[in-house]
Amino acid sequence: MSKNISVFSKLCIYLFMAAAVFIFYEDAKSSIMNSGMRCITSLLPGLFPMMVMSRQISSCLDFKNGILSKLLSKLSGFSQGLLPIFFIGLLCGYPVPAIICASRYESGQISREEAEFAAALCNNASPAFIIFFIGADIYGSISAGIALYISQIFSVILAAHIIKCPNSSSVCLGIGKESPAESIARASKSMLELSGFVIFFSLAADMIRLILERIYLPHIICSTVSGLFEITGGIAAASQLAEPQKALLMCLFTATGGISVYFQISSVLSATDISMKKYLKAKIVTAAIMCISFPFFMKIFRLLSLL
Repeated sequence: MSKNISVFSKLCIYLFMAAAVFIFYEDAKSSIMNSGMRCITSLLPGLFPMMVMSRQISSCLDFKNGILSKLLSKLSGFSQGLLPIFFIGLLCGYPVPAIICASRYESGQISREEAEFAAALCNNASPAFIIFFIGADIYGSISAGIALYISQIFSVILAAHIIKCPNSSSVCLGIGKESPAESIARASKSMLELSGFVIFFSLAADMIRLILERIYLPHIICSTVSGLFEITGGIAAASQLAEPQKALLMCLFTATGGISVYFQISSVLSATDISMKKYLKAKIVTAAIMCISFPFFMKIFRLLSLL
């Protein structure tokens, strides 16, 4: 029965999308063009080089099962076996941590509970996306992007301590060496997949936003719905709002990633039995912490700029 309901729900969604594209054809065409241009002009210049470099930096990380790894485990809230995935998440952003989670779980290096914990908390926005796209392009300030990135790190660590990492005897291991050619190839594939998700879910968000605007709902509601579908379009829409609504939505969208990111992570983990049940809980906790901590870090940066 539940399977039939699921199939029916998916069919309704696909029919809705097809009808919306047919009815709002010109708007749909503009949406695809705009999201495609956003990928080319904003995401590609800032994100692609950082994807390559962060993968190279990550491949050089070599964790040892010693005093330092134990200390980092206590501070971060992640087991020693998850420390490489935690740091890769800070450097590369989604979906790279999910790929490594699946690989380590299938090879028996980490338990299923650890993999689910890491998949929920380590798959976050990359520093390049936050600092250059949100900070430089949206806020017009790299400092704002750095403050948001620090807020994300703080939120992930605090959320890890709140949710509690499963006990494990797994040990720290590097992710393995990767040549520059491999980093470029894998970053290119990730960039292409990311652009596909951005374009499709931006289209879905824009179609829903058009309908909501036709019934004269406030812009903040339309922006929120847009961001919950696809992060880049939601952030672009939220940029037109005044503070503090703008900052709150930026934190919400950055922390959750939207349905688009959820499907990216889910597609990576689909070949395993790693559950996504912890994902939503982790994102809600992280978003709440970011909404509180981001204004605090912004004030610190403003004070430092006066010194």
